[in-house]
Amino acid sequence: HTRCSRDWSSDVCSSDLPFSPAAASESASEKQKSIIETANRLGIPPNDLATVISYETGGTFSPAKWGGSGGKYLGLIQFGPNEQRKYGVHQNQSFTEQMKAVEKFLIDRGFKRWLEQNPNASDQERRTALYSTINAGSPGQKHWGKSDRPGHTVMTHTQSMFAGDHAKKASNFIDRKSTRLNSSHGYISYAVFCLKK
Repeated sequence: HTRCSRDWSSDVCSSDLPFSPAAASESASEKQKSIIETANRLGIPPNDLATVISYETGGTFSPAKWGGSGGKYLGLIQFGPNEQRKYGVHQNQSFTEQMKAVEKFLIDRGFKRWLEQNPNASDQERRTALYSTINAGSPGQKHWGKSDRPGHTVMTHTQSMFAGDHAKKASNFIDRKSTRLNSSHGYISYAVFCLKK
């Protein structure tokens, strides 16, 4: 799985300031477009995906972010060593390149299938299933109560990130003026996706 085995003295993964030349060369609009289009294909609001990426990268949105136990977890959803090899994830990737790996991982681990099987899921359930896929390797509800430190579970982490600064950072990341039209298109596409169901 990709879970970020954080230094739990803080709420973000610890590493030195991440830097990827490829990611640095991308414009903000290219990164925003990548999240929006990936979210559309998955069938979720772009802000959901951006929020978990903010949480996993400590608010940096960097594909070069290292963290977790031994500093071995990398990138937008903190891919573990096995997943880095499987999905070709490395610290010199652009944001858009690594988003392809994020999408493939989420599909492979059953998140999109979970959405199809739970068309009436609440916002909280959908978000918890998304983070459970990243943190526990599966969207299934049996994983939501699993604890990675005393008093904290997949569900409490999800509630915390969507009620706090990471949701705000995600909103700012997605809704910058330069891509407001693209962002609106993303939400419209998500609404159409739900109606088609």
